[in-house]
Amino acid sequence: MNISLGERLRLLREKKDWTQKQAADIFGITSGALSNYERNKRTPDIHTLKNIAEVYGTTMEYIIDGKPVDRIRLRKTSI
Repeated sequence: MNISLGERLRLLREKKDWTQKQAADIFGITSGALSNYERNKRTPDIHTLKNIAEVYGTTMEYIIDGKPVDRIRLRKTSI
């Protein structure tokens, strides 16, 4: 089952046990803006999205598409 960006934002907020007002204050946005994001009426800009991901301890990629992000391991290669 795929869930929307707004639903992921709501679930992440609820995991913190925050109201929309509390979360919006932390993100520096209005509770109306957060409500619109959570209801998929608007999409956060890149800076807001980055801030939200950092506060929730996740990645922008997870918020956008719901997929876990694989970490790429860089190997040293000898010449």
